Parts: sequence; structure tokens; C-alpha cells
Amino acid sequence: MACNLLMCGVKSKTSVYFERAFMVKQKILCVGGAGFIGSHMSHKLANSDNYSVAQADIWSAKLKIRFENKPFAFHHIDISSDDDELSALVADHDIIFNLASKASPRLYVQDPLAVAKLNLFDGSKVIDACVKHRKKLVHFSTSEVYGKALGSTEPFSEDLSNCVTGPIRNHRWIYSTTKQLLDRMIFAHGRQSGLKFTIVRPFNVVGPLIDHVMVGPDDGAPRVFSYFMSALMNGEPLRLVDGGKALRTFIHVDDLVNALIAILDNPAKSNGEIFNIGTPQNEIRIADLATLMRDIFAANFEMSSVRSDIVTVDGQEFYGEGFEDTERRMPNIDKIKGLGWTPRIMLKDLLEDTMRYTWENRHRLTQEAMDAME
Repeated sequence: MACNLLMCGVKSKTSVYFERAFMVKQKILCVGGAGFIGSHMSHKLANSDNYSVAQADIWSAKLKIRFENKPFAFHHIDISSDDDELSALVADHDIIFNLASKASPRLYVQDPLAVAKLNLFDGSKVIDACVKHRKKLVHFSTSEVYGKALGSTEPFSEDLSNCVTGPIRNHRWIYSTTKQLLDRMIFAHGRQSGLKFTIVRPFNVVGPLIDHVMVGPDDGAPRVFSYFMSALMNGEPLRLVDGGKALRTFIHVDDLVNALIAILDNPAKSNGEIFNIGTPQNEIRIADLATLMRDIFAANFEMSSVRSDIVTVDGQEFYGEGFEDTERRMPNIDKIKGLGWTPRIMLKDLLEDTMRYTWENRHRLTQEAMDAME
């Protein structure tokens, strides 16, 4: 007897075509999605068969650069004040990414209340909107929630490691503790309100469009890659905070985005879970990172024989009173690897790729920084 192809579980080319034609994409809203990570994720998902993506933010400079002036869905809102607009946007989407955050160690020390307001109080608005409209939340936490390693050589585990920070007077920990409290609130909503969620904890993400190109040594203090690269391009010393003894791992933003897609594609396995996302093989001491970046710069980009000096500065002098650091931040990534993901880009390739992009786009990135400060 002849067998109906669909009844037998065999799909004809025609049936596959009609399935794709009438497939309803899940709508993703990235709150704070116009920054470094959001711009890369949005660009990756722009041509997805399964998802559509929009961004809600107060500025769009990085999106314009990443999309090379091709169209993208952008909503100009300030989540600190545009409560009704935020609620309406959340209601109109299926999955909400919360990327809104202030991530700069100098800012933690110099303006801790602004850090707390955005990370905790404004972040709570995103959670509440997801609860109200029963939407899935993918929340960006941070590796900083783990706090100090306290001499342990064990990698930080999402479900086992304690979260230990410093004394209250050290404002440096306000970022860590507000982020940690938000994680706990999300878990509480999962239990009491039925919120569907996934929490991700990235470990030192690097790639094109990270931070901005500094126009001088006092132009803020972005993350360590951007600080070192700006110093190299400006012919200034690379200053090692407290001698650069701290150990960090670095992950390329493309690897991070692929991890996020693995989470999206595995909702049953990822709901209610926390995932570390990092590249343990890319661990390096900050002092060695400075030397490696200087060598790469000299071999590929330097326009003179002058090499930037590497000098040591006191952490309190560099960041301000209230600074404290953790000696090591190493992730256990067994959980995210269980979704079929593994990091692929190793440290030297990661640095060369990001340094080359920054060098070739230095004038545009400098202008972006100046536009953002207006």
C-alpha cells in the first residue's frame, strides 16, 4: 500500500517549504541591547529562521556600526523612566534579554549609587514586566557575583560555589552584590510567580566593539582589554593595577553569542538554570596579558619603534578609594557544554582579531565614544 509521506514521518521538499513559509518566529527583545554584546547577538539573529530580534536602549551607535547601516529594529526608551513603554514592549515579545548594566570598576567606586540604580532597581522593572506578561527572561548576570576566590583553585560553579565579597566600605563590590541580589530575586519569582528564566554569567567577554577607544589617559577606565589597547594606540604606558597579579579568563564575543543561541534552542534544559559562559583555556595573568598585547601590537600595528612601557600602579590610586580585587575568576562550564556548546576561539586569536578591528576602526570608534558623551 502506498504510504502518505507526512503520515510516515517523511517530509517532502514541498512540505518542508510550507513549514518554513508559515513558521512563526519567536520575538526577542534585548533590553539594553545596543551595547557590545547586544549588538553582536542582534546581528547574529537578524537572519535567523527561528527568531526575530529588536533592541530597547537609549542610544544605537554600536548597532549602526555592527549592522553597517542596514536596517534593524530599535526602540529608543529609558528603562529608568519609560515604564509604560517598557511594559508594552515586553508584552509584544516572547523572550526578553536583560543586558542593561553599568560595567566599569572605576564607576563602581566613583558612582556606586548609579550602578545600584541601573543594575538593581531598573533591572527589577524588567523582571516585573516579564512576570506581569508571563514572558521568558534571559538575564545577564556576571562572573563578579562569585566575589573572591579566597585562595581556592576550584573553578566557580553555578550551583555550588559560595558568593563572597569584601567589606561594605569597599564600594567596588556594589556591582557584584546588586547583580547577585537580582539573581536571587529572579529565582524567587521563578518559585513564587512561575517566571520562566535563564541566568547567564559571562566571564570577561572580548571582541570588536567592546567599550570605546580612549582619547586620553583620563578618559574613564574601561575594561582591561580596551584600556591596554587604547594605551598602545596612544603611545601611553600600560598601567598594571597592583602589579597585574590577578588571573582572568577571556572569551570571544562570537563564542558567547553561540552559547546564547544554544540556550535559546534548548528551552527545556535551560529553563530555571544558571550558566557560566567562559573559556577556561584562556586564563592569563593580567601582567602577562599586557606583555602579550604589546608584542602583538608591535608585530602588527605599531607605526614607530617606540614601545609602550608597562608600569605598576596602586589600585586605590587608579580606581579610587574603595577599590578591591579578586585574585582569580575561573569558570566551571560543564553545564553549558551539556547543551552541546564549547568555546572555540583561543586567546591569541581572540586578541589579534579584536586588536585588528579596533586598530582599523579606531577613528570611527573614537567618534562613537565622543558622540555617546554628548
